[in-house]
Amino acid sequence: MSDSDLQEFEGDYSSYSESASEEDFLADLLERYTCTFRPEYCLKLRKSTKPFLLGLNCSRWRKANHFCAVLKPNQDSWLRKVTLSSQERRLEVSTKKFHFGQDVLTFSAVAGLDIERLKPSLGWKFSTRWSLGTYKIGRKEKFSLGPAAEFRPRWKLDYSAPEIEGAVGGEEDQAVQVDQGHAHLSIPRVEMLVQLDDAWQWCRSHRNRHSSKPAPVIQSAEAESN
Repeated sequence: MSDSDLQEFEGDYSSYSESASEEDFLADLLERYTCTFRPEYCLKLRKSTKPFLLGLNCSRWRKANHFCAVLKPNQDSWLRKVTLSSQERRLEVSTKKFHFGQDVLTFSAVAGLDIERLKPSLGWKFSTRWSLGTYKIGRKEKFSLGPAAEFRPRWKLDYSAPEIEGAVGGEEDQAVQVDQGHAHLSIPRVEMLVQLDDAWQWCRSHRNRHSSKPAPVIQSAEAESN
């Protein structure tokens, strides 16, 4: 192999290595910034009474149907909700979040009962304003689909902002270090909420509006000739 062939080969290898490094960088970037859309779909039916709000949650997750009866107070109370799950066969009573010291400290509790084994349990959670997760955010969006229905997707975002670190001078110069950060967006749950009272009222008003229209007048052939 001649020197010219060797130089040409080395030049081709250099361009290949630059291309491979760019591909590795893009692959690493795509691994750090991801999005997942595998939600659990849930239909929520709600019926309001004076003391309580009755509900039924029907969801499908991993090719299995889940049903959960829900009982919530209509007024402000220490009780958040009472749920009865058909899949887990479990009864749970959840309290609302109690805030102390200008919302610096929060406390909540959940009392449960395994119906099959009749085994009770009690869980609680203390958290502070600073332990709510600076790098984790999420919420439930609400989009109105009419007078009685809402579309509610839930999303979560885990992230870490990019950082650049380096130094110049001193005993040893440090090379610039770049942390590309990461972010993962997920949509774990998509809900459809239907207020049965509002739906029933809308159906009645819609039916009354159509029934109140005057019937069309049909004239006979003799009246038309006159």
